[in-house]
Amino acid sequence: RDGYVVFDLDGPLAMRWVADELCEEVRRMIEGGRKNLILDLADVTYADSAGIGALVAARSLIAKAGGKLVILSVQRRVREMLKRMRLEPFFAFSDDPDFGLPKA
Repeated sequence: RDGYVVFDLDGPLAMRWVADELCEEVRRMIEGGRKNLILDLADVTYADSAGIGALVAARSLIAKAGGKLVILSVQRRVREMLKRMRLEPFFAFSDDPDFGLPKA
C-alpha cells in the first residue's frame, strides 16, 4: 500500500522460530524489491527477547536496504519492553488508522 508492505501480526511475538520467520519474511520482501514495511502489532499482546530481537533485526535489514519501518498500534506491554531495553528511540511508531503512512 503506497509503497509499503503491511505485515499484520497477531498473538505473542515470542519464541526463536517466530522471530526467525519474521526476519525471513523481511529478507524475502527486500529481495523482491520492497523495502518499506509497516508492522501492525495491534494484536500482539506480548514480545519476549527473541521477538524484540526480531524487531531489531528487521529494522536493521530494512535500514541497510534504504527503507523505512513503521510499527503500528503497538500494545502497552510491548512498548514498555522496548523502553526498558532502551530501544524505543530506534523505531518509528504510529497509531494512525491509515496504517501509519507518511502524509503527502
